[in-house]
Order: sequence, then C-alpha cells, then structure tokens
Amino acid sequence: MNLVIAAQQAATRSALQMLFREEPDLNVVGEAANREALVAHVDSLRPDVVLLDWRLPGQPTAELISALHERNRRPTVVVLSGRPEFEQVARAAGADAFFNMGDPPRRLLALLHTLFEGRGEKQDSPQPG
Repeated sequence: MNLVIAAQQAATRSALQMLFREEPDLNVVGEAANREALVAHVDSLRPDVVLLDWRLPGQPTAELISALHERNRRPTVVVLSGRPEFEQVARAAGADAFFNMGDPPRRLLALLHTLFEGRGEKQDSPQPG
C-alpha cells in the first residue's frame, strides 16, 4: 500500500516514517507539509492512502477531502488528529477513517492493515473504526 503523509510538523512526518519502516506492505511514497504539496503528490504519485493531519495549513480540511475525492484515482483518506471529538466532523467531511494521535501506534498499523485488506480491487470507502 502506497502512502502519502500530510502533516505540518516535520516531527510527525518523521515519526510516521519510522513507524512504517518496519512494515513491508506499507510504503511511504511522499510527504507534504501543506495542502498544495499534498494535492500535487496525490496527482503525481497516485497513493492508495493519504494520512491527513486535520490541522494541515491551507484551505479548510473538509474542502480538501472533497478535492482529494475528485481525483482521477481517489485515495483513501485517513484523518489524523489528537482531538477525538473531531472524528464525527472528519467523517462528515468525507474521511474514510479517523485515527486519534493519542492512541498507540500499533492501532494505526492495525487500521491501515484493515483498510488494505478491505480494499480488494479498490472497493467503496471502507469504514473501520
């Protein structure tokens, strides 16, 4: 599964890179620190999954999720936030999944593996919890 990590903080992007380094089926193909870079990466790299920090600077996140869904090859969007109360907002905006950054990293790996197993031949949006 090819991933793009979109987070303003370099430390967050680095921590996620380190987490995925030991996972042979998870391949980080790009990183973005802002919305413009993310959209460019999605268009050029065509990732399977975008890990999207809810606080990424630029246009409102709900609009960004809609823009990502309009791409020729729609990526699965997993919203990342340290504020669990944003889960309903993120899902209402069209996020395929939500990960609370306060949870243990193994839960993010489990979520991604669930998404990967559920994808098959690019199914409709999976909704793991």
